[in-house]
Amino acid sequence: MLTYGVVLAGYGVITGILKYIIIGWVASSVQEVQVLISILIAFGMSLTLIPFAGVHYYYVLKNKTTLEEITNQMKRNRRNTGINIYDVGYKNNWIQVFGKRKLFWFLPINTTTIDGCDYPTIYKSEVPRDDYSDSNSGNDIILLDSDDVLFSV
Repeated sequence: MLTYGVVLAGYGVITGILKYIIIGWVASSVQEVQVLISILIAFGMSLTLIPFAGVHYYYVLKNKTTLEEITNQMKRNRRNTGINIYDVGYKNNWIQVFGKRKLFWFLPINTTTIDGCDYPTIYKSEVPRDDYSDSNSGNDIILLDSDDVLFSV
């Protein structure tokens, strides 16, 4: 949705500027002021949305959420850093969110490769939900490659 906002705001700026290049100033000053205000609003929106969209594409590539990023910044301030176990590489992170078919990446279609409950980690590519569940706490327990280490998610 952010990409659509950037594209549409940029389209408004470009077409508004092209109007003045091709047609020029028309006699009705009220209409011209409205067009100029629309160009300024679209320009301001695109300047606001471009960095916002860029940050969220970065989050997709690192497989993070906004909340996780804020929490990690707080941890870094306390000198307690951790590893994001869900970061399985830029390409795999992108495919998890946008799907495998490049044609559908920027269309509003559900193309994700995961079900929303089980996520691949750097330790295991797939985790069967029924095999590692803790019925007492309701939390999922993921068994890692070494038999003695467990993570509760």
